[in-house]
Amino acid sequence: MLFAQVVFTSGTTTQISTGTNLIVNGLHLQNNAGSTLNHNGTINLVGNAVGRDLVNNGVFNGNSGTLRMIGSTEQQIQGIQVVNVGTFEVNNGAGNGVSVLNTGSLRIHSELLLTNGRLFTAEASPIRFATTALNPTETNANHIRGTAIMEGRAVNATAFATFLHFTMASGGDVGTLELTRRSGDGSASSRGFVPSQGFVNIGTSESIDAHWQVDISNTGAGSRDISISWLSDWDNGKNLMQMQFWRTESPFTIANPWILVNGGLLDLSARSHTESNLTLSTLRNAFTVSDLANPLPVSLLSFEVKLREGKDVEATWRSQNEQNLVYYELQRSFDNQNFETIHTEKAKNLANNVYQYSDMNAKGLGRNILYYRLVGVEAGGVRRATPAQSVQFDKAFYVGVYPNPFREELWVKL
Repeated sequence: MLFAQVVFTSGTTTQISTGTNLIVNGLHLQNNAGSTLNHNGTINLVGNAVGRDLVNNGVFNGNSGTLRMIGSTEQQIQGIQVVNVGTFEVNNGAGNGVSVLNTGSLRIHSELLLTNGRLFTAEASPIRFATTALNPTETNANHIRGTAIMEGRAVNATAFATFLHFTMASGGDVGTLELTRRSGDGSASSRGFVPSQGFVNIGTSESIDAHWQVDISNTGAGSRDISISWLSDWDNGKNLMQMQFWRTESPFTIANPWILVNGGLLDLSARSHTESNLTLSTLRNAFTVSDLANPLPVSLLSFEVKLREGKDVEATWRSQNEQNLVYYELQRSFDNQNFETIHTEKAKNLANNVYQYSDMNAKGLGRNILYYRLVGVEAGGVRRATPAQSVQFDKAFYVGVYPNPFREELWVKL
């Protein structure tokens, strides 16, 4: 067991063998350019007032070693080279966690243990999980805020277990899968940098504080079911009972336009969503969810549906200042979950607009309650839906007479 400030200078090669326990207390460990550190034991970085606990500008080979951040003040990893480590532990709750500031990133080969405290990563200094690494367990108090990358893994047609709150059922052959998740609100802190943010702007709306970019090597025929989930700390103030599921229009971007994947409003109070039968070409995109903070890209003054003559349903909506809007879809549902388009109306794009449509003999559908909503479709393909409005009919009065013809008995069913 060794207590020290440790500096490895240029031209040196140092071996920390299995069973060796190195404690760096009060100062820091510095691996300079031109030096090599082969680490197979355990390094404990206890922390110091400066916060610069590990500086790596050389080669850091710790694929089977353990690196533990156990200080009582904020701790940092700095430098320009990759820190390779088998197990990395954050046990620094009092100091709010650990920041990764080195542009070479932190690469985990076995597991990330978020024992006590958060791990903050910038876009230029992500945490990377090698193909052998396990999925980290995250909670509100102990999670990654910033960019986390799961390096490409061979998945093929088998199911993909949860990693970074992303899951995929078995299905079409995806080949290899690489996953990037950005999480957290990206707020500045005493760490002197801003972690990459998880929320994205979708038109004039804002998503939760998390989004996922999925890259696969095979986009051939087939489809997959995927699931995403998130922590309550990433809710971003959203109404979880009126959520929408989005994807980007093309891979490797999180910029607009975003495409509405599920046309319905989703109750995601459980903070998870499963989307079925995504084609492999669609899967190779970024995904997130938002609420209905701004339902249409226009100033929608009103949207109402009402009974007319007891059997027809009349839908009326009024808007102002329509811009970049192509058309509206009026949609109907029996269960307020699965909607179908019953009418398409071209947008007038005038200062003041009034629209009306009658769903003829809606009562004849035999349902006691019908749900209607309005979907606006922009030139870029972004689709936005209003909350559903319901219409309730009087309960049907049914008379049945049987058998017909009859001989001795006649039954009447009400």
